[in-house]
Amino acid sequence: MESYQHVFDRTERQGLAQIMYSIMKQRPRFDFSADYFLKTYRLESVCLRMQASLVKNVMDSQVCAFDDM
Repeated sequence: MESYQHVFDRTERQGLAQIMYSIMKQRPRFDFSADYFLKTYRLESVCLRMQASLVKNVMDSQVCAFDDM
């Protein structure tokens, strides 16, 4: 959310909002027929957390680079 506040260009803000929305709407995939449902669910959750962390780190880097200018 912090990165959204640092974007002033309307097109970039819309693109960032779409990325944020896409990440927020993602949910772990369910496979009820799998033998290891709990393990699969945990791994899916880890993947989603890592993806969100990656996007946050990229945005933080961009904000820092912008501040250095």
